[in-house]
Amino acid sequence: MSSKQPKTLGELLHRLRKEEGLTQEQLAAGGDFHQSVVSLCENGERTPTLAQALAMWTYLSPKHGAWFWGEVRRLHTPHLDRAAKRHKRGRR
Repeated sequence: MSSKQPKTLGELLHRLRKEEGLTQEQLAAGGDFHQSVVSLCENGERTPTLAQALAMWTYLSPKHGAWFWGEVRRLHTPHLDRAAKRHKRGRR
């Protein structure tokens, strides 16, 4: 594994996918979504939904999946916290 830390979730996804020897198509098929989702995420043009991220996480090996999921949680936590606060106030 390269010592350079990825700066974005997309860079991390690209790096882990390549290290596992997977194509974008294979990762997408494993998650039951289109290859363009993987491409857009890797290019920083889209953030995966939690469902997509979970599917990617489960398809990656445990070694890589833990690192990827940690970054997903870091990325999505502010959004999830805001949604939980809105829900508590009765706004959905």
